Amino acid sequence: WFFTARLRAAQRDAEAARRNLLDEMRTTSATCRDAALQLRRMGNVAAMEEQARRLDEVCTKVIAVMPGLAEPHVRLGRMRRAQMQFERALEQQEMALAKEPGLVEARKERARLLVRKYFAENGARRAAWRRARAFGGSGDSEPDNLEDDEMRGWREKALGDFATVGDAESSAYARLFAGDLSALAWFERAA
Repeated sequence: WFFTARLRAAQRDAEAARRNLLDEMRTTSATCRDAALQLRRMGNVAAMEEQARRLDEVCTKVIAVMPGLAEPHVRLGRMRRAQMQFERALEQQEMALAKEPGLVEARKERARLLVRKYFAENGARRAAWRRARAFGGSGDSEPDNLEDDEMRGWREKALGDFATVGDAESSAYARLFAGDLSALAWFERAA
C-alpha cells in the first residue's frame, strides 16, 4: 500500500511538472513573440534574438519531456516567422504536422508560409525572365504561368491546409491564392 501511494504521488508530481512546463511555454511564447515583433519593427535585432533564445530554451525542455507533442514546434515556427526566417518556420510546422497531422494551428501556419514561399519564388522567376528579356531573351510577353511541379506541390498543399482549417481567413487566403481577387475584400474588412 505504501509503495502504491508513493507511486501515485510521484505520478501526480510528474503530471503537475508537465502542466507547469506547458504553461511556462505558452506564456513565454506569447510574450516573446509579441516582443520580438515589436523589436523587429524598431530594428532591434539583438533584442529580438534574445526573445527567440528564451523561447527556444523553454520549447527544448518541453520537447525533451514530451517528445510526441506538436505544440512546441508550432510555437517555434511562429517565432521563426516573426524573425522572418521563413524556411526554418516551415521546418518547424512540418515537424509539428509529422507528430500531429490534423493540428489546425500548424496547418494554418504551414499554409501561410507556403503561400509566401510560392509568391516569392514566382516573383523571383518573373524578375529573372524580365532580366533575360532585357538582355535579348526571346518572347514577346511575360508568361502567364512560371509554376513548376515543386511550386504546384506548395500550392496544392497550402490549398489543402486552408480547406482543412476552414475559417474565414483561410477561406479568403485560399480564394486569393486560387486567383480570386475578390477575396481581397475580406482582408480590407478585417484590417
